[in-house]
Amino acid sequence: MDSCFGQPGSALTRVTQALDQHGSTHGSGGMWTCPAHDDRTPSLSVGQTTNGAKPGAMIKCHADCSTEDVLAALGLRFEHLFDDYDLARKRRDSATVEYHYIDEGGNLLYQVLRKPGKKFTQRRPDGEGGWIYNLKGVAPVLYRLPEAAEAVAAGDTVYIVEGEKDVEAIRGAGGVGTCNSGGAGTWKAAHAEYLRGATVVIVADKDAPGRKHAAQVEDVLKDVAASVTVMEPVQGKDAHDALVKHGLSLEQAFEAPVRDAQEPEDQHRSGPGQPTVGNVPGPGCEPGAEVVWAELEPFGEATPEEFPVGALPPWLRDYVEALAETTQTPIDLPAVIALAACCTAVAGKVEIEQKPGHIEPLNLYVAVALPPGSRKTAVFSRISYSIQAFERELARVAEPMIAEEREQMKVLSERLKKLRRDAAKASGEEREEFEEECRQIAKEIDERERDATHFPRLTTDDVTPEKLAVLIQDQGGRMAVWSPEGGEVFELMRGRYSANGRGNIGIFLKGHAGDQLRVDRVSAPPVTVERPCLTLALCVQPSVIELLREEGAFRDRGLCGRFLYSMPVSRLGKRSWRTGPIPDSVDEAYRGSLRKLLRLEAQQLTLPGGPAKTSSTAAPPSKPGAAPWTLGLSPEAREALTLLGEEIEPELGEFGRLAWISDWAGKLPGAVARIAGILHCAIHAGVGRPANTPVSLDTMQSAIEIGRYFLSHASIAFTSMGGDPAELAARKVWRALQKSGRSEMSERDIFQKVKGGRIESMDDLREALKVIEERGYIARGPKPQQGAGRPRSTSWRINPAALATEPFGGIGGESE
Repeated sequence: MDSCFGQPGSALTRVTQALDQHGSTHGSGGMWTCPAHDDRTPSLSVGQTTNGAKPGAMIKCHADCSTEDVLAALGLRFEHLFDDYDLARKRRDSATVEYHYIDEGGNLLYQVLRKPGKKFTQRRPDGEGGWIYNLKGVAPVLYRLPEAAEAVAAGDTVYIVEGEKDVEAIRGAGGVGTCNSGGAGTWKAAHAEYLRGATVVIVADKDAPGRKHAAQVEDVLKDVAASVTVMEPVQGKDAHDALVKHGLSLEQAFEAPVRDAQEPEDQHRSGPGQPTVGNVPGPGCEPGAEVVWAELEPFGEATPEEFPVGALPPWLRDYVEALAETTQTPIDLPAVIALAACCTAVAGKVEIEQKPGHIEPLNLYVAVALPPGSRKTAVFSRISYSIQAFERELARVAEPMIAEEREQMKVLSERLKKLRRDAAKASGEEREEFEEECRQIAKEIDERERDATHFPRLTTDDVTPEKLAVLIQDQGGRMAVWSPEGGEVFELMRGRYSANGRGNIGIFLKGHAGDQLRVDRVSAPPVTVERPCLTLALCVQPSVIELLREEGAFRDRGLCGRFLYSMPVSRLGKRSWRTGPIPDSVDEAYRGSLRKLLRLEAQQLTLPGGPAKTSSTAAPPSKPGAAPWTLGLSPEAREALTLLGEEIEPELGEFGRLAWISDWAGKLPGAVARIAGILHCAIHAGVGRPANTPVSLDTMQSAIEIGRYFLSHASIAFTSMGGDPAELAARKVWRALQKSGRSEMSERDIFQKVKGGRIESMDDLREALKVIEERGYIARGPKPQQGAGRPRSTSWRINPAALATEPFGGIGGESE
């Protein structure tokens, strides 16, 4: 193989394939024509580099094109230059938003692609169904130009914003918006002609670049448009924040910007010795110049909501509160796991009709994230004790039956061996009689093996997906995985014990939804379960939630969207050692009520070839054909659930508040219905037939309250497992700044503290600093005076008011 191409799957292969697809010419050795300029003679060196411990590809344009420009022309990023480029991230980044730039005649001129992390790429059609990743020879136009032109002609207001996402927010609110491609600072004079005679409102982003951009647009339009008004969002940073995140109308969303009293005409420019405004000191600001700090804007979610324990039935609520106090754990931990205990008791025996024709089983997947030392095991042990005790009781009841069945099987097997020996010695009709008897006994053995009584199991822990499928079949279609160290379960899903190293999550997908499970095995009979019902109750370290982003298949195939996440603030360092035991009355009420749920009967079973039977009150159904009770909803409860669905649905669209977690949020109404069914059974614990009473409005409202709790925590969890990379890096940088205790630090010093992981270069650091700066936590310091020797690094000032805050909400007690 030519050395300039590299091995399959390597970064060098990735680059050369991109060059080939772009149409670049391969010259001698490792030289190619550069895609970033009109290159007639190959001037781009492409080769292999080890780059320390990170082997990858090296590119250099000898005509002085930057590496960034070359990569952009190829549709690649810096990460693609390394052999160990994260394929999971590649899958996420493939889910781009496309913005089409169309001329007045409706012809597509080019596209802007927005990828996670606010990464933008521009491309134009090549005329043959493909794309060219540059805009050479294409005159830029306004976004949604035909709509803007119609608004101008009709005399309607046209809103000019900074980006396409803001334009879509304006459209969603009923207005007409537009912007230029390329973001702030790239407005062209030619754009003004499209808005001649228009009524224009410029909505400036509430940061220095946004205000500067608005001023530039205003300057160009003031002699062209009929009127120009500059406004800023009332809440949030930009138009999208005000209209979508905060739910304001067009009339409510914007206001005139606040002008500085001393600098009414140029509030954002500052000279030597002048106060700096909006967290961005001017480049000529003298050391020690006062910074006028803007209001702090929190990052992501605020402090996680506490579990609404009042939504639980009294016997469960009292136990959860007492256990949280005794173990000194956040109440979320015992509350969520106690909910899973009730789920383990009723799943597979009861289901709920969410709406006509739509049945939801009552199993849940829950994951609580807490750091080591949070007494997770103690809580698991106390809550699951009654389940384990009931399981042991079932085993004692089943043991003599299992022993009798095994003895009968031995007798049949010995009889079959003898008949086979006799058949081998016989001939004629006698042989045929022996063979027929052999077939009948073999058939009876197969039937007995299929319908054999297995030792009753309600829960398991460290189990492979393949063994879990067998357990579900043996236990009549239901099983629960309980683990206080749930990271091991995710490792098993990844295929830790798999011969080929590949994960197997099919059982976890089907076990949640109740889809038919079929597993063909080479050396054993196939596993078939018509309606598997699997419950997962896991406690994990926060880092496990974050690492889920590395396993792209988990989210791509819907596994991550099936979990209800709890990300409480740890009580480590704030626990009291002067606590008492759980009151006996509370403990007895919990154990007694949970036992009644465990003894709940399923409906009658009708087995092929036999009379109707009922499942034992002492054991869960262990034979195929068990029919669960179906809960109905009262008209008021159904209406409340319908309203929840109608509230969520519009937010799942491309520009909705929940679009980024639509795979999770789309399942929320179903999860709420399941929780309502579980609460209903818990409220009516001891009633043999819970379906006799429909789910009430009060129960549904309690379930909705719990559902909203899980929604707030899902936002935190999904941010951890794959949110905006710049914001995740900003979290790391901000914590380093807080720990430093300094009021000002140079970029070089900051980089030394945070380099590694998400921050491998100064460019990574500057992206993170920009995110922190936009929220008001830091401000650029005075421009360093350059002299002889090494150039001085830019300094950053830290907002004193921000040092005592936690803008990331103390997620899961995690720290970096």
